[in-house]
Amino acid sequence: MEEIELGRKEILGGLTQLFYNAYEQEKRVEKNKRKGFLLWYEYTEEFNKRLEIQKKEEPMIATRMITGRLYREIKEKCLMYSDDNIRKKSEKAKKIHRILSKVGGKEKIRKLKKLNTESFAKLTIEEIEEWEREMDKEVVVIPEIIITQID
Repeated sequence: MEEIELGRKEILGGLTQLFYNAYEQEKRVEKNKRKGFLLWYEYTEEFNKRLEIQKKEEPMIATRMITGRLYREIKEKCLMYSDDNIRKKSEKAKKIHRILSKVGGKEKIRKLKKLNTESFAKLTIEEIEEWEREMDKEVVVIPEIIITQID
């Protein structure tokens, strides 16, 4: 088995040390997940802004065509991503943005429990629309995602 260096301090010893290390690592993972949500949210904000600008500049061009252009722009600058990967990640980002916008924007990311961007990706547009209709509840549950609303 490969040994993994976790950069942990040995200050407590034994079982307590192992608990402490696991707990601290879990906190770091959660923080990184929140950062990922924030980055996807900001990506979608910029994507939507660019989409709207181009739609105003070329009103006769279909949104789908402009979206394709934006995806190609990403592909040209980041050759390591496939067209399909860019499209799927962008769709996931749009779902994340739509849900977070409904609960108060990126400021609410810290309120997410059981963070998992893949849970957002699995949601259908119909599920998101149904969820939006149920937004008057204090705790909204989406499969594997819990968002607590605080006004």
